[in-house]
Amino acid sequence: MKTNRVLGRKKENAEKRKEDATQAISVMTNKSIQVTFDYSKLQNLEEEEKVKLMEIEKELIFEGKKLGTIAIEIGKKLLEAREVFIKSHNESFIEWYEQLGFNKDQVSIFINRYQMSIEFPAQKEKIINFSDRMIIQLNKKNTSKEIIEKALSGEINTPKEVIEIRKIISSMLEIIPEEIEEAEIIEDYEKLMKIEFEEIMNFLSNVEGKSIRSKKNLDALIKIKKILIEME
Repeated sequence: MKTNRVLGRKKENAEKRKEDATQAISVMTNKSIQVTFDYSKLQNLEEEEKVKLMEIEKELIFEGKKLGTIAIEIGKKLLEAREVFIKSHNESFIEWYEQLGFNKDQVSIFINRYQMSIEFPAQKEKIINFSDRMIIQLNKKNTSKEIIEKALSGEINTPKEVIEIRKIISSMLEIIPEEIEEAEIIEDYEKLMKIEFEEIMNFLSNVEGKSIRSKKNLDALIKIKKILIEME
């Protein structure tokens, strides 16, 4: 009995030390976290209330990071499970994850977040902090790698910005083919006109030596001259 009590106390002390260490790490981490909200706008609040809100924000950011890390691990496990179903040619993956309480959108976000962390390991911390909406927008088929890299570098910060930039790029891609087509048409006109001018000059050269000097031919040349003047 005495031995059990001693072991029990040792276990309690170990757990207490672990809890204290975790709390100390949490406090140190919270101190290094920068708040993002502008609390100077809250002019109707006392300074103590603002400080309290700042601490809550830091704690939420810290806990959010832990959730992000867990989300990546969940994505990894879901991807592994999906590969097992694919390898065995079994189509029960959806039924399997629904039984676990997940839906299609959640599974997609978890897996995409994990795959992004593998593709961009240096930016894993950034990917962990992306909102679910950001993960969705960055993994759309029409989102270019350039947009993803800008989001990872901090140049793009919201899902709305991703959508807007994607629209701009899409509209530019629609204009470029039209400009190319127009340029090709102009180039074709230039080639054709050069050929026609050469044929006209050859024809006039032949006519000059062979044609009969008559009023009819003179009128024809005058008409040709007028047409050429209009083309200048």
